[in-house]
Amino acid sequence: MTNRLSDQLRPLTLSLALLAGGTLSVSVFADDGGAAGMDKPATPAQPAAKDAMKKDVPAGEKMVAKQEPTAKDAREQKAKDVEMLNDFVHYVLIDRADAAKAMAQGLMDRKFTPAEFSALVDGSAGYKRFSDAVSRAGRQPGLDALAAQLLKQYEGGKLAQARDPEAITANIKLLSGDQRQRAFARDRILEAGEYAVPQLFSSYFASSNQVLAAEVRLILVELGRHSVMPLVTALPKLNPTQQSQVAGILGDMPQTQSLPFLYDLAMNSKDDSAKNAAENAIRRISGVVNTQMPLADRYSDLADAYYKGSPSLITFPNDPHQVVWDYQSNTGLTFQAWKVSPVLD
Repeated sequence: MTNRLSDQLRPLTLSLALLAGGTLSVSVFADDGGAAGMDKPATPAQPAAKDAMKKDVPAGEKMVAKQEPTAKDAREQKAKDVEMLNDFVHYVLIDRADAAKAMAQGLMDRKFTPAEFSALVDGSAGYKRFSDAVSRAGRQPGLDALAAQLLKQYEGGKLAQARDPEAITANIKLLSGDQRQRAFARDRILEAGEYAVPQLFSSYFASSNQVLAAEVRLILVELGRHSVMPLVTALPKLNPTQQSQVAGILGDMPQTQSLPFLYDLAMNSKDDSAKNAAENAIRRISGVVNTQMPLADRYSDLADAYYKGSPSLITFPNDPHQVVWDYQSNTGLTFQAWKVSPVLD
């Protein structure tokens, strides 16, 4: 009876986690699109018929093909962009708010992607000068809003760079390097947050390098709530040795949302080492193992906390998309980004 209850309540808890802006396991979804309030990734629109794409051309006129910019054009535009950014910084620092505003608006009108803008800043003015200018501009009425938009563009680009799978892989490799390389890699991986967990998880179990494995474990612990839901999603499907290791990682984190899953393992595992590891983790988190509280109530309480939007449980409070987790032994931890819509009463 206990196994059947936990099988039913585990996905319920994870589902409510998503609805509140947290994370969950992909296995909870039905074929019709999944939990209420969540949209499937949009299906790309079908291309319009060729005739519908044609524009009416007056008689006697010929359609002129749009020319793609040449390499020379691209270099010239980049030089203009660099000059505009440097002028923005310069005018802010000499208190020419009118000129700085014009430069800032010009940069916004270029409609850079966040990645393009962060590359422009890093490749020209540099983060420190740009940051100093934005901070100063933020205190000037009329310029503050544009400065905030530029900073948001830059930070968005750096975040996308940190979350890039190739960058995460490269940074994990640096964890076995010298002290400077480890410090750099650690900072970049922590910026990636939950998005780095699949590769950290894989490296932890696959690496024969004990130094690397120890560094990875430290980062998983330091990631805190960003690690919890991916790890508890994988926990029921791991072998007993791996379950013991994951329980140990969870036990080193203060986040209590792992407790229902650890109690589930402690109560239902047939392997003594996994049961003991789960109980030890519970003691480190809450101080005592309380077997009097039904497992169903633990899952129900956690689901309720997610549904009420407890700030301590929300991984990406400002993102319109949340991460949906799944674990299979042949593919490891995988995720998809799903758009979450408000759930109406």
